Amino acid sequence: MLSVATLFKRKKGKSVHGLVHVLVCGGSAVQWLDTTTQEWGRIALEVSNSARGVGMRWITVCPYGGTFTEADRELVCKRIATATGGAVENSTVTHLESDGFTVSFNVCADGQQRFVDIANSLPESLMTEEALSYAMHRPALYDPDLVVIHGPTNKVPQSLMWELGYSELVFVDTPWRKLKSSDVQQAISDFTTRERRFGGIDV
Repeated sequence: MLSVATLFKRKKGKSVHGLVHVLVCGGSAVQWLDTTTQEWGRIALEVSNSARGVGMRWITVCPYGGTFTEADRELVCKRIATATGGAVENSTVTHLESDGFTVSFNVCADGQQRFVDIANSLPESLMTEEALSYAMHRPALYDPDLVVIHGPTNKVPQSLMWELGYSELVFVDTPWRKLKSSDVQQAISDFTTRERRFGGIDV
């Protein structure tokens, strides 16, 4: 969990709508692998359009769950990079929008394995809460304020773990490959009506 000092810093950096980082989670590894370059271009455009005018700095997209082989991840990253013009680093494709916010696609469907891989990559002397958080959310500097989940409301996505600590969850029932900017915009509208406690409870 993030320290009080980190949370204070995060709150001070909020946009007008209280959003800095939104994560969109949907689609199985099989669905991501079956998505063509042309379809990735449409999905990327819908995701980008959903973020315009909101004031956020980062929007991340990840699969709901499943398993990728290394070759599968490379293929999906290549398709997304071709569709978006983004840069590939490890299993993430990132590009900067003209509006100044960054869109990244994290091609990892197992949140626990991603955490283990990142933890193993950090020197023990640098193994701090802040270092882990930064590595988990790169290129975003903070954990997501809002997670938009394309999936059932009675399950936590396999790909998410660390991201759920302080994030608000909104579930949508649109099939992943039919994702529309209006799905994310509606989730953002829902988010603005909530009273956030950052993991706390009423006393």
